Amino acid sequence: MVDDITKPAFMQPPASSEDKAEEYKHRVTAPDALDMLVTSKNHDLKSSVATQGGVEDWIFALITLQTMDGIDGRTNYGISRMPSGYGNRSAFSITPSLRPGLHIQRDMQALLEYRHTTLETYSMADTGIGLVWTIPWDGGKSNMAFNELDPFYIEICRRVRLRRENDRLEAARAGSNSRRIADVKGRTGDPWMPVGRKTNQRGTPPAFLGRRKFGYEQVVDGLISPDWEKPHLLRLTQAERDSSTAMYLVARGMVRGEGKTDGYHERIIPLRPTAVRSLGSGEEAGDLGALAKERVEEAGKVRNILRDAIATFCNEGNDIYKLKKKDLKKLRSRDEIDRWIKKWDELVDARFFDDLQTELEADETARERIRHNWLRNGTDGLVDHARNVLHAAEDALPCSTGRRFRARAQARNLFEGRIRGPKGLPFLFEKSDEEKL
Repeated sequence: MVDDITKPAFMQPPASSEDKAEEYKHRVTAPDALDMLVTSKNHDLKSSVATQGGVEDWIFALITLQTMDGIDGRTNYGISRMPSGYGNRSAFSITPSLRPGLHIQRDMQALLEYRHTTLETYSMADTGIGLVWTIPWDGGKSNMAFNELDPFYIEICRRVRLRRENDRLEAARAGSNSRRIADVKGRTGDPWMPVGRKTNQRGTPPAFLGRRKFGYEQVVDGLISPDWEKPHLLRLTQAERDSSTAMYLVARGMVRGEGKTDGYHERIIPLRPTAVRSLGSGEEAGDLGALAKERVEEAGKVRNILRDAIATFCNEGNDIYKLKKKDLKKLRSRDEIDRWIKKWDELVDARFFDDLQTELEADETARERIRHNWLRNGTDGLVDHARNVLHAAEDALPCSTGRRFRARAQARNLFEGRIRGPKGLPFLFEKSDEEKL
């Protein structure tokens, strides 16, 4: 905390003169009210309750706000490292240890190794501004040019000053007429965040975190899809390419939306040495990426078939393909269908990366057997789980008594027919030569 408003403080920009203190009119009495978490409805997670918060609480709130927040009203602009004001900043990295010290040490080594690449790719300044809060900011329409910044710049997005009132810490906030750093649509060389290569009509790339958070599909997409620029901390260093040690993939992020927060999400995936080597082999993660892509596609087929089977039951056995698209969206139990699909997805997700690495480590001759076993083995394969979820949904979902038997039969016929059909997984049901005899 620095009382002189014309001098910088930690994550708190200075003003050009003491007269600007009059602009800091918004009083914040608790660190949780300063944080980026949206609690405006105030009926679930209450706001402004940490009234006894100490210095550490205020520091954490400042860091979160200044480096993670998006747009929050007319005079509260978001950070430059997010693609849009209503996006989010996700973080991917790999590490040999989950201990914070070793994780940070590895990240710093990778940052230094890839620094020159970031400088060239994003035309940044080797001797640029690193701590943005040290530069005076009065909230005017002029903003800081991106090429003035160091590749590892730590930014701020709000005018905030901590002060002491009646022996307690509080904060004072002021609005701004523009964002602190010129808008570059999130293309900042962020070492943690995947950035979409495709853009919308405004030239804005999509935010990485979506409805499925860090589910297996989303993680695979970030690892291998050409639609995303991989962050440097998701790449192996030279020393890691030459080693044969296990590592961890760590994914973190706060999902934001327009006027809402969809929670903090984190996922840690152990990576065996074979997977680590494959991950470092190229942009699409070599064999690991190829196998993961195939598995996601096959899981998608099973999910679509399961969804249509449950929808058929909800439609009392009537053919859902004869429904118009608008009528299909109005299907009575659409939300219930999504909940059952989520149950199936969770079962798939629980073992996805372990099973994927088992297939990657196997010989070419054994991979087909392992894949088939993952898809269907009579107990916990994807098809087995889907069949069990369908049967459970039939018992739980509403359906008129007179039509329940027909609805159940039609749903099961659709599921079994399509899973065996040419657009399903027919190879799982082919009889061997011995069985044919």
